[in-house]
Amino acid sequence: MHGAQSDDTEAAFELAVRIQALLDAYIRIHNDLLKFSVRRLIPIPGIFEPIDHAGNGVRLRQIGEQLTECIEEVCERSASSPMGPGVVEFIAALGEYALVLRKTVLALADICECLQLKAQHPGRYTLAEYQRDMDAYKALVTEYRLLGAGVNVLFRRL
Repeated sequence: MHGAQSDDTEAAFELAVRIQALLDAYIRIHNDLLKFSVRRLIPIPGIFEPIDHAGNGVRLRQIGEQLTECIEEVCERSASSPMGPGVVEFIAALGEYALVLRKTVLALADICECLQLKAQHPGRYTLAEYQRDMDAYKALVTEYRLLGAGVNVLFRRL
């Protein structure tokens, strides 16, 4: 049984590493879009590249799809094999974290798509709509960060 638990722990670790890589990719896009930058203050064509909202939206959707695959794997692992209690708790928390992270990533993808639409059709995405969407997005960011802290605690116990 000890070998099976070790395999379960290894599989859980590998899944966590995959989700961490997706988080890193998402954070790079988040930072590109939302961090303070001189190019936002002085958008000089030819000197500062415009933000690629459409491309970022596509990349975020791809990250969302990969997170969906991870979530499906969490569900399969939870249903298929008996695991040690620490691994069960970790996998459950990792699944919940991945779900909220996916919602967060897709919320930012939606914002990117709306900003791209606004760039093509001024007036289509109002400041009030943007602020509402950003408030919802920020709430999701807070939620995934809190869940992530819990996952990290459980990870250290494995």
